[in-house]
Amino acid sequence: MIQTKKNIPMSENKFMDSKAWYIKVFTCILAVSSMWTSPALAHTHPAYHNGDYLPCWSGPPPSPLPSLKLCPGAWMSALSDDVRLSAISIPGTHESLSRFWGPLIETQELTLSQQLTAGIRVFDLRLRHVNNGLFIYHGDYYQHASFDQVLTDMNEFLASNPSETILVRLSEHGITNGDNTVEWIDSWNYYEANFGSRFWNNGLVDGDPDAPSEKNPTLGEVRGKIVIMQALSKIPNHLGLAWSTSEEQDRWEVPNALGHLYNKWLYVKAHLEKSTNGNRNTFYINHLSGVGAFAYPYTVSSGHGLSGNGDPRLPTFEIDDCGHDPDDIICEDEEDEDDNPIDNSCWEPTTDLHFENTYPWWPRVDCAFDDSICTVASEGTNTLAYNWIKCRNEDNRAVFPGIVMADFPGPALIRAIIESNDSEPPIINLKTAVRPAQYIA
Repeated sequence: MIQTKKNIPMSENKFMDSKAWYIKVFTCILAVSSMWTSPALAHTHPAYHNGDYLPCWSGPPPSPLPSLKLCPGAWMSALSDDVRLSAISIPGTHESLSRFWGPLIETQELTLSQQLTAGIRVFDLRLRHVNNGLFIYHGDYYQHASFDQVLTDMNEFLASNPSETILVRLSEHGITNGDNTVEWIDSWNYYEANFGSRFWNNGLVDGDPDAPSEKNPTLGEVRGKIVIMQALSKIPNHLGLAWSTSEEQDRWEVPNALGHLYNKWLYVKAHLEKSTNGNRNTFYINHLSGVGAFAYPYTVSSGHGLSGNGDPRLPTFEIDDCGHDPDDIICEDEEDEDDNPIDNSCWEPTTDLHFENTYPWWPRVDCAFDDSICTVASEGTNTLAYNWIKCRNEDNRAVFPGIVMADFPGPALIRAIIESNDSEPPIINLKTAVRPAQYIA
């Protein structure tokens, strides 16, 4: 058990309080001066990707072989036809095509086709009815994509990968505008007429009092199909599933990049635990994403002050004398009774100052004075979620992330979610999976 200040005699408390104040002032000065230049704060992690290239390679092996890992490919081919859709852990993207209009709006770098190649199978699309068609928006910002092109790309992917299924959350952003001469449903009917064979039909009749949410198809029923997750009442009842009845964590408000960002991780972690311990007939949806006036989407995902893959983490201006190595993974079984992680490499707490309740899941960097004082650096939800899932996977413990919606997901996070399907009972193993012949187009 780590000794805290409340365990220290009163005569020592005054000294420690004074010492803590001076050290804290010093550390703030040190953190500000090194905020953008410190090698310790510079950070690259494959759970986060914000680059204009595919973060994995696909097709015939290139020469020379790059350091990037092989893309997951048709990873659903290794799953049983009998598994329920709600019982599969699936990587997804939040605001999937929000790629334009600056850092407060942009949530993805990869195109739709690149995301599919990278293993993403759940997409969040916000539609607006403009000029008799449906187009992709983020708020009032047009994302240079039409629903027609989205369906074309998905249709082509599924034609080449019939073992897969694609889940699409559809909602409406903003008011209808432009020179519409037809109603919204008339425009929708055009897409259904042209792509309806790709949509999964749940068997309900329009107007049926049963809700789409009462359906939970097997993977075998939806292979090669687009499953619409309805978050929009205008969509006909016979299509897809209802998004609203899922168990969802979407605490997206992150007013600042420090305390609120840390709280966002706690919400994510709590939902990971909830889905892992929950009923597999329930759809669990966990959003790693967030945004605020002082926390861009890339900040929430990466913990970085700038958007690049290798940019520095944000310092918190908090100090600790005994934190885990930035590259270490803290496993859940290394927690104290207050649900805080314990680093077993700490010095004896009887001789060293310790603020173990200051962002305990975040890394300690920029250490000074023989590593007796360290800056607490922020960490992104993508990396933290990856660590949590990977730790359980490697320990062969139960893990079920469910549907994970992320901004700027990197290949490590995507694969960790997919490989968590190789839990008890075993569902998938990417290392040995071979595509069944009946799924080869």
